[in-house]
Amino acid sequence: MKKAVNDLKEHIKAVDVLVHNGGCMIHEQQFTKEGIEKNFATNTFGVYFLTTLMMPMMNPTSRTIVVSSGGCLTEKLVIDDLYMNEEKFNGTVQYSRNKRQQVCMV
Repeated sequence: MKKAVNDLKEHIKAVDVLVHNGGCMIHEQQFTKEGIEKNFATNTFGVYFLTTLMMPMMNPTSRTIVVSSGGCLTEKLVIDDLYMNEEKFNGTVQYSRNKRQQVCMV
């Protein structure tokens, strides 16, 4: 992401709207090479990290839009077991929790 944002900075001066519309639902617990559970990495951390990297290119009137899912309505906000290690991993539940986390970040 850092490389992509740095490359983007060479071509544009400002961002008026940033839309997050990516997502994944992996049904087996898998981790990135950095040790982040892959659903969380894509659905929650990726949104936070990319937005943070883009902020220097945004101004007070810029907007960030996060496309979530109705799945967020099926799960409570969970912040103490982000990778779902303390219970049997369920990709659908993890996805729904991640979508709830997205809504709470905005």
